[in-house]
Amino acid sequence: MPSRPRQLFFQHSDDWATDHSALMTEPEIWGSLAFQGLIVDADGHLREQRCCPSCQSTISGPPTSLRVVLDSLRQQSQVTHLSLAFLADIPAALLRV
Repeated sequence: MPSRPRQLFFQHSDDWATDHSALMTEPEIWGSLAFQGLIVDADGHLREQRCCPSCQSTISGPPTSLRVVLDSLRQQSQVTHLSLAFLADIPAALLRV
């Protein structure tokens, strides 16, 4: 899988709402945050969900390009598929649930 830019270091102040908004304004910063999915908001707009590196909350912001979103989803799907295939090959006795 291709590597993605490292998530940028960030600590927010007590005014977390303003700090979260600031994360969305810079495409490089927004794109470096961990992708958590897509939603359609109450107004019918596509929104991208990313993880705040400081408090780990989900921030909904403007979507990046569709190509970037699809690449991210493909990468996550590949990781999930390979992980499930790996687990299927492990003898049940070795899996401690």
